[in-house]
Amino acid sequence: MIGLVLAGVSASSIVLGATGPASADQWGIGNCDPSVYKFCFYEKSNYSGSSVGISWGDAANHYYRVSKWGFMNNNISSVKNNTNYSWCLYDRGDLKGEILKVSPFHQLSGLGSADNKTESFGIC
Repeated sequence: MIGLVLAGVSASSIVLGATGPASADQWGIGNCDPSVYKFCFYEKSNYSGSSVGISWGDAANHYYRVSKWGFMNNNISSVKNNTNYSWCLYDRGDLKGEILKVSPFHQLSGLGSADNKTESFGIC
C-alpha cells in the first residue's frame, strides 16, 4: 500500500489510505479506531473506499477544508464521529452552507442528500 503525507501537516495528525486493517504505520484507517481518531470520513458508503482519519493529536484544529485531500473534495459518502462534539459538513470551503450535522459519538454509513457534496467540515 502506498502512503501519502501532506506538506504542512504532521503525519501524526492525518492519515490517508484505502480501507483495510490498520497496520503499525497507521495507513488504511479502516474501522476508525476511537482511541486513535476523533473523526473519519470515507469515499464510499458503509465506511469503504479511500478514507481520512483526523487523529486526537490534531487537537488544535477544529476546521478542515476537504480540498486539502484533493481526491476527497465533494467525494465523501460516510463518516464516523468519535467525539462528544457535533461536527458539521458544509458544501462550501469556508464553513458555510451547512448540509449535515453529525451528532456526538455517531456514525453515518450514508449521507443521504449530503452525499458527495462536502467541501469543509468542523466542530459546530
